[in-house]
Amino acid sequence: MLSIKIHLFGAFRNFSKYFENKDKIELQFESSCTVAELRIAFEKVLQEHCPDFNALLLKQSVFANENNILSEAEILEKSHELVILPPISGG
Repeated sequence: MLSIKIHLFGAFRNFSKYFENKDKIELQFESSCTVAELRIAFEKVLQEHCPDFNALLLKQSVFANENNILSEAEILEKSHELVILPPISGG
């Protein structure tokens, strides 16, 4: 079993109220998955639990580990703690 914990930052932190005010969401997978597959599973959870979720926010965001922004093709083969980074505006 593969466990991915996603820490919520920026606009995603607003969704923590739907998850007992947790700042992270844990997703379970039977085996390895790509970041693209993680994105699909994460979107399903947000759509199911967060009435104010906007899919465009997720589409414009990236997943990252402690060192790098992850590509959609990146394969996650072991349990991870990742962050979801929404787009930032300003200067």
